[in-house]
Amino acid sequence: MYIHFIFMEYKETKTEYLVTIKDESKDLTSNYINNLIYNNLIKGENNNNNNNNLGINYFSIFYIKKGIIIENNDLWKKLFNIYISEIKLIYLIDSNYINNLLNNNIILFNLNSYKNKIYPIIIDQYNI
Repeated sequence: MYIHFIFMEYKETKTEYLVTIKDESKDLTSNYINNLIYNNLIKGENNNNNNNNLGINYFSIFYIKKGIIIENNDLWKKLFNIYISEIKLIYLIDSNYINNLLNNNIILFNLNSYKNKIYPIIIDQYNI
């Protein structure tokens, strides 16, 4: 399994995210990435499987920069644990919410909230 790290800025709110996507493929198309981000950021988790986003100008909504790709099966579990450690308790005790997250292949980390926890994990992958 590959973990794709993508920097993303949501232009409307000027919020920066580190998008992590797990996939069996090392190469992801821009259209696939755009749809996945749009469905998770704009539409919310209830519409993740709806990929009928034809005619959307993704460039006007967000800016993305593809980053490193890491082949690592255990890394996704670490990232998931970091994500749920910062969510509100009302979501943490909601088993449906957690199950949806577990079945999803994308996590949007708000950089303001998560950067101190995410940076060490990325740096460790470079074996510096």
